[in-house]
Amino acid sequence: MENVKILTNHNGILIILCGLPGSGKTVFATSLVKYLKRERPTNNIEIIDIDQIRLQVDGNIFIPENEAKVRDIALIRVRQLLDANYIVIIDDVNYYNSMRQQFRQIAEELDKPYLIVYISTPVEICLQWNTNRPN
Repeated sequence: MENVKILTNHNGILIILCGLPGSGKTVFATSLVKYLKRERPTNNIEIIDIDQIRLQVDGNIFIPENEAKVRDIALIRVRQLLDANYIVIIDDVNYYNSMRQQFRQIAEELDKPYLIVYISTPVEICLQWNTNRPN
């Protein structure tokens, strides 16, 4: 995590995670937050977990028709937090460039730097870890 020191020198940064379901994005995001809080004691760091937003909108049922609403909530929250100079971590698969593009556009509009971090985990391990996940 030593290369992450650059993150502690900015006011407002967007970190977009992408990778297969079960690849370890949430574990990475949580570890990154712990590291950043040690390096830069602040409460201005937040993870936007798309699964948590989906849970609030749909409960424990995946409803494809509601995905646009879930996405809109995430986009609004990212804009609010970046505008308030937070370090924002997007925890979602973001497998399509178009999914990442909306977040990048917000960062660019607010003149905030952004990073895209691809969590590369072999498919076999993702499948194994997915069997251990709730829902």
